[in-house]
Amino acid sequence: MTFRLADVEFVPEYQDLALNWLQTTSRESDKALLLLDDPDFLGRRPAWITSRPSGGLGGDNSVPWSQRLLLAGLVMALPQTGSDVGSLMDAEDTAIRQRAGIWSIRDTRHAYFVTASTEWDGAPPSGIPSVEDAIGRFVVVDGVVRSVEHQEWRSYLNFGDNWRSDFTIALDDAVRRSIAGGDNFEKVMDRWSGRKVRVRGIIESRGGPYVSLENPDWLCVQPE
Repeated sequence: MTFRLADVEFVPEYQDLALNWLQTTSRESDKALLLLDDPDFLGRRPAWITSRPSGGLGGDNSVPWSQRLLLAGLVMALPQTGSDVGSLMDAEDTAIRQRAGIWSIRDTRHAYFVTASTEWDGAPPSGIPSVEDAIGRFVVVDGVVRSVEHQEWRSYLNFGDNWRSDFTIALDDAVRRSIAGGDNFEKVMDRWSGRKVRVRGIIESRGGPYVSLENPDWLCVQPE
């Protein structure tokens, strides 16, 4: 049986380093927890793989390889299995804050971490590129929700005073109901105004930068 690491994705600039890490770590004794029965188009099944302590990145054999790679900044989190990915998101957040691996890239044309917030008088904090620089690319975006708008089949999170030019996240009906988990999605989402969110996806240009949320797990909202 062929496995693939669940809920993470390689990025071009660090793919070779990630593969080298996997080749080294694969020499350890390991075990796999299968997360989905259905294989992908290459016949691989997503799994969390762990191994014995090796003295390398993260020696605890209870820590999945996906999490260890995220802590090193060698991959990006991309939840797809429906599993609880809180530990993976925490690992990625640590790597972002420490500017490890892929998160050290801060030039406007290649950065994987950008900001949509206007909390800093329009100037990105700590040299983080603006979401406007990421149009056409898959990135992780941090920002503060200014307002929430609901329409019949879609809701919008707005990150500025002018939704026609500022960053917007669009959630279709299936996504917003999944996020609400049976509650009234309008009441759930209206509480997000003024809160920090993190989203991942391809940035489109629709007047301003825009992302259509594909997976509920690709949106993280700061707790109240």
